[in-house]
Amino acid sequence: MVDQNSALILEREKEVNHIVQSIADLNEIFRDLATMVVEQVIITVCVYCVCGWVRKRCGQLGYRDASSSKAWICIRLMESCYAACRNI
Repeated sequence: MVDQNSALILEREKEVNHIVQSIADLNEIFRDLATMVVEQVIITVCVYCVCGWVRKRCGQLGYRDASSSKAWICIRLMESCYAACRNI
């Protein structure tokens, strides 16, 4: 009887330790997820800032004539920025 109780206690202790380890692993996953969310927000803000800067700068430089090579570069940059912003 005592041996059986000791065996049950050891089994429960192993199960509790397994649960504790699972909770610790889950905690680590959520910390990693929180880090990724913060990094994604930073990337999103940077992309929007770059898109705004490119749009503003191209407008300031007056690159409205699509035949000039500089205008073409600005147009391509703006298209890339808009595409990046839509994918976020």
